[in-house]
Amino acid sequence: MSSAKTSMDLLQEALALHKQGELEEAGKRYREVLAAEPNHPSALHLMGLLAVQQEKPEEALDWLSKALAAHPNSPVCYSDLGLVLCGLERFEAAESAFRRALELQPQFPDALWSWGNLYREFGFLDRAASCYEQALAQRADYPEAAESLRALQKSRENLAAFVEGLKRARRSEQRRSGSDATPLKLERRELLPLVLNELGLKGVGVEIGVKEGKFSERILRLWEGRVLYSVDPWREFGQGDYIDVSNVPQQQQDALYLQTVRRLLPFERRSVVWRITSKEAADILPENSLDFCYIDADHSYRGVSEDIRLWHPKVKRGG
Repeated sequence: MSSAKTSMDLLQEALALHKQGELEEAGKRYREVLAAEPNHPSALHLMGLLAVQQEKPEEALDWLSKALAAHPNSPVCYSDLGLVLCGLERFEAAESAFRRALELQPQFPDALWSWGNLYREFGFLDRAASCYEQALAQRADYPEAAESLRALQKSRENLAAFVEGLKRARRSEQRRSGSDATPLKLERRELLPLVLNELGLKGVGVEIGVKEGKFSERILRLWEGRVLYSVDPWREFGQGDYIDVSNVPQQQQDALYLQTVRRLLPFERRSVVWRITSKEAADILPENSLDFCYIDADHSYRGVSEDIRLWHPKVKRGG
């Protein structure tokens, strides 16, 4: 039996195990194939998909990158790479992967749907709609894309209703002075930058409680504002002072801070990262200077109340 035949047999066994959910055993077979043929593109690709199912996205990224090095013109591999990068919130890299997949295979509705999901996840609603519509144009019977388009329309309706509600509140001043204000609920916080743009709030904003900087990055990518202050002490507090899942050991806090700085570096002209407490930041910024303040720090009643007390005076009338 030839080496190629042996590799093919092993790959077929691995695929069968993979489909049955026997992930560990499938992985062993894929590795046997790769031991014989280190650059086997299908085995590398399937190891990437296996890692995705095992919730190991960084490992999946490594396998898929190797698969593309072995087979650089695989549209399916590029599409799968885009999915992994989306899960890792690496927007530009994911966008590039989906674009390349469709350059290689223009008739690729699954890639268009996945690309649309990336755009929707990051708040680019018009781009998402375009991807879903193109996917449906290529495959009319595509229930997932049709459902995504319907869900997107609901997001647009929610956004429009939320913005209109805020405009009414501005006009009536209920938001600041009345107890009869109708509560408003935004479907997803990723839509916040779009709300700010619609309301013309494009000056200065603050996020309190940043952690690894993912939401700051999303704000900066979509928001048309001048500058965003990202405020977090990145400090370990005593459990009696701050009980929260974000209160991790100092070594992890330092790593999160560095991760945030790197993440926001592409926006350095509009991004200011402050490694100080909420109170320390509030003492620096003047009253009536902010277009918005997003609070996601100490989630205890006391902590939230204190942050509102500190930051409410900092927000401009109409902000």
